[in-house]
Amino acid sequence: MKEKKIIKGQEKLKKAYEHLRWLGKVSTQKEFANVIGYKATNLSSAFNNNPTYLTKGLFNKICDAFPGIFNLDYFLEDTGEMLSTNEEKQSTAPQNDKLLDIILNQQERIKDLEKDNKQLIEVNKTLTETNKTLTEQLIEKVEQAKKTSSRSSNRRQKDRKAA
Repeated sequence: MKEKKIIKGQEKLKKAYEHLRWLGKVSTQKEFANVIGYKATNLSSAFNNNPTYLTKGLFNKICDAFPGIFNLDYFLEDTGEMLSTNEEKQSTAPQNDKLLDIILNQQERIKDLEKDNKQLIEVNKTLTETNKTLTEQLIEKVEQAKKTSSRSSNRRQKDRKAA
C-alpha cells in the first residue's frame, strides 16, 4: 500500500512541475528546486520516485513557494483537486481571453466572407446575364450570316445557269 502512495506522490510532483512550467513559473527542475528551497539532487531523487525525498515537507515547500496555486490537501491527504480554486480561475482566464479573441476575430472574418460572397453572387448574376445576351446576339449574327451566305450561294448558282 505504501508503494502505491509513493507512486502517487511522484505523479503529483510531476503534474505540479508541468503545471508550473506551463505557467512559465519555472523552466527546469534545477530552477524548480531553487525556487522551493530544495537541493536539486534531492528533487531529482523525488522525481525518480525515491520515497526518502517524496515527503510532506517537499509538498509543503512547493505550496509555500507558489501560494494560491496548489491545494496542499491534494498532495498530503489525496483529497480535492491539485489547483486551488483561485488558481483554476486565474490559469484559465488568459486561455479564455485568447479563445474569446479568436472567436471574435473568426466571427468578423465570417462576416467579411459573407459580404464578399454576396458581392461575388451579384457579379456572377451580371456575368451570366451578359453571357446570355452575348450568346443570343452571336446566334442572331450566325443565323444572319447563314441567310446571307445562302442567298449569295443561290445568286451564284443563278448566275452560272444564266451564263
